[in-house]
Amino acid sequence: MSARTATPELADKAVRAPDRCGFISQFMARFKLAVLTLATAIFAGIAGCATMHAPPPPPATGLGTTSPEEFDAARKLYVSQCGRCHKFYDPNKYTDSEWNGWMRKMAKKSKLGAEQEEILARHLALYRSEK
Repeated sequence: MSARTATPELADKAVRAPDRCGFISQFMARFKLAVLTLATAIFAGIAGCATMHAPPPPPATGLGTTSPEEFDAARKLYVSQCGRCHKFYDPNKYTDSEWNGWMRKMAKKSKLGAEQEEILARHLALYRSEK
């Protein structure tokens, strides 16, 4: 019997042997897909956070009793704490009770200190017309 001729028992065993190369290839393909999906999700998250929303310029009525330095500080606070998550909402579209409720809720959510909350409230009051 030559070396090329195999018995039927050996031929069956060779066919039934575990396909280690196929398993590894399948694992690597799934691993690459998982890494690509994770990288895409991270990139999308970073790109979304990069879009910061700033409030519009001060109203035509001016800064009121706010100094330009206070205005700039409040604007920076708004951009870093509020504008990173949502656009600027016009305070005039809300009643006083609605606006105050949203201010309390958002201050708590963004973990503002009492002083920061007061600075931001004074700043956003500039955009509210007298009702």
